[in-house]
Amino acid sequence: MTDLSAVTKDELLKRWDEQYRAYEQFLSRFSDQQLTELTDAGGWSAKDHLYHLALSEGSLLALLDRQPIHDYLGVDWATYKAGDDAVNAVVQQHNRDLPLAEVLATLRRNHQQVMERVRATPVAELQRPFIEYQPHDQGREGTVMLALVNNTFHHYEEHAPWIAAIVEGK
Repeated sequence: MTDLSAVTKDELLKRWDEQYRAYEQFLSRFSDQQLTELTDAGGWSAKDHLYHLALSEGSLLALLDRQPIHDYLGVDWATYKAGDDAVNAVVQQHNRDLPLAEVLATLRRNHQQVMERVRATPVAELQRPFIEYQPHDQGREGTVMLALVNNTFHHYEEHAPWIAAIVEGK
């Protein structure tokens, strides 16, 4: 396994684009009904996972713009500080009724916008500490690059088996 803290900008862009294309290809095999109506034990559909991925990527624009990520996600500070599970529960509840077409459009738009933004950002900026971009979030360590890795290709890899289990009934 690659040391995620050592990923280069070129590797990030390559792996991220590969994972995104793999998702597009994988999802094309399933009907809208499979992506929206089938759920896991926690009540998440594949569509919910896809919107989660879309928002995670979109939150990177907030990061790069030095805007509070919790505002972008639409959660209050207390929920954000409570951790990923708390944030995910609120976001999923607020957005579970979005149409699949809107979810996919958001995923595609956010992917494209963030890719363009990262391509245009100097490597030195991506290697800056996360805390410089989100000074109110004192608990976060690592670099902007690590946040990018964790919210792009690595995040896709993390969710792929969960989405597959839902749509393939495994």
